[in-house]
Amino acid sequence: MREVQVDPEGTNRLSVYQKVKILQDNLFGVDIDPQAVEVTMMSLYLKAIDGERSPLPPTSANQP
Repeated sequence: MREVQVDPEGTNRLSVYQKVKILQDNLFGVDIDPQAVEVTMMSLYLKAIDGERSPLPPTSANQP
């Protein structure tokens, strides 16, 4: 699996797996409401896969 992919326009992009790994390794949430942290994490995951055409990482890869 390649970390950097080239899209049809010739732009270098990180793979979905690399984006998810960056979020898992570098995102830590603290809030009075634990659901707020979950909603924020889900929002960031959705943004990470926005516009992707490759298969999504397995569900277990999305678990903190």
